[in-house]
Amino acid sequence: MDENILRQMTGLLRGFAKYDQRWQLDGALRSYEQIRKLPVMSREDLFSHVLKYGLKNASNISATSGSTSCSVLIGHSLVAYRAHLERLVRLYKTLPVARGSLCLNMCSYALNGGGRLMEAGYKGAGYRVVALGPLDMELKADELRRLVRCLRPAMVNAYANQLYGLFSAIGLDNHGIRLCVVNGEPLLRNYKKTIERSAGVEVFNHYGAMEISGLALARRSGDVFMRVEPYGLLLEVLKDNGQSGLSGRGALLVTDLFNRSMPVIRYQIGDRVDLVRREDGFYIKVLGRQNGSFLFDGEVYATQELESAVAEVLEHCEYYFVIRKSEDTGKDAMELRIVGRQDKGLLGRLEKVMIERFRFGRAVRVLGVCAAVPRTITGKIRRIMDLREKDI
Repeated sequence: MDENILRQMTGLLRGFAKYDQRWQLDGALRSYEQIRKLPVMSREDLFSHVLKYGLKNASNISATSGSTSCSVLIGHSLVAYRAHLERLVRLYKTLPVARGSLCLNMCSYALNGGGRLMEAGYKGAGYRVVALGPLDMELKADELRRLVRCLRPAMVNAYANQLYGLFSAIGLDNHGIRLCVVNGEPLLRNYKKTIERSAGVEVFNHYGAMEISGLALARRSGDVFMRVEPYGLLLEVLKDNGQSGLSGRGALLVTDLFNRSMPVIRYQIGDRVDLVRREDGFYIKVLGRQNGSFLFDGEVYATQELESAVAEVLEHCEYYFVIRKSEDTGKDAMELRIVGRQDKGLLGRLEKVMIERFRFGRAVRVLGVCAAVPRTITGKIRRIMDLREKDI
C-alpha cells in the first residue's frame, strides 16, 4: 500500500482518537492489514458525531440529500474543501470540450446539493458556468428554451432525471449542447441511448457524494466503469463475506484523508459498487444503493429492478410508484404513476411487464394521469412513495 496513504491515515486517526478509542494506535500504520481491523462508520455514526461535538474547524458545510434516510450535516476543513475542489478540477479537465466553453449547471445550490462546488470545479477547469439550479420544467420551459438558444451552452451538468425535462423543454435539435454530465444515479442504458440518439449529445456519468464530493467520471460516453480520481481519498470495498479489500464487489467504504473537521473514516456511503484496478488506475461501476429496496407482501425487492422493468417500455423517467394498503383487502397495493396522459397500449404493455417480472405484478395499477413527480430539494425523483406507515 502507498506509504503516503498510510502516513495520512495515521495522522487522521491520531487526530480523532479522542472521540473514539477504537481509533487509537500503537505506533504508525505499516500495512493495509491494520486498516482492515478498524471499525466501519455508518450514517448514524456521522449523525451522532455532529450531535455530540458539532462541526469544529469547518470551513465549508454540506449535507447529505436525505433521499434514503435523514439528512446529516457534514463539516469540511479548509484542506479537505480544497482537496474536493482539486479532485473535481482534475475530473472535469478530462471532458472532451474546449476550455472556455459554457456549462449550464442545473444541480442544486442548497446545502445538500453539490451545485456550488461543481460550479467552482468547472471554473477551475477553465470553463464558463451559468448557474440555474433545479427547475420546474412545466413552469419554466419557455424561459429555459430562450436561455439555451441565446447562450448556446456546449455542455450541461445535471441530475439524471433532469435531462428528460431539459430536452422536452428546449427540443431535440438546434440547441448547441454537445455533452451532458450526469450526477447522482447513472442513467439506465436505454434511457442514455435515447438521449444520445434523439438529442445528439454525449452522456458522461459522474459519481460522488456530499460527504466527499466527486470521485469518478466516465472517460468516454458509453463507458459503464468510471475512472477514479483518488486524490485525498482511500477507497475500499466491504464484500458480502464481511472482508474488506482495495478492489472487488460490495459496499463502498470511503475515507477523506484531509478532513480534520469531522471523521469520515471507512465510512459506508450506502452504495454497492464494482471497484477494479487497471493499468492506468482504479475504475468504479455503481451497482445501486444498498438500501435501495422496498418491502411488498413480506418480501424484499430492489428498487432498481422496478426501474429496469419500466425502462423496457417507457422512454423517459418521469414516473414514480406509490405503495399503500388496499382498503378492500388490507394487502399491499402499488400504483405506477406516469406524468401526462398515456395511450392505453403503453399502459397495457407496462402492466404486462409488471406481471411477467414480479410476483406481485397483478397488484400494480398503471396510471398515466399524474401532473408531476415528487422530488427531493436537490431535484432528484423520489421513486417510491410508501404510504403504508402514515396517512397523508
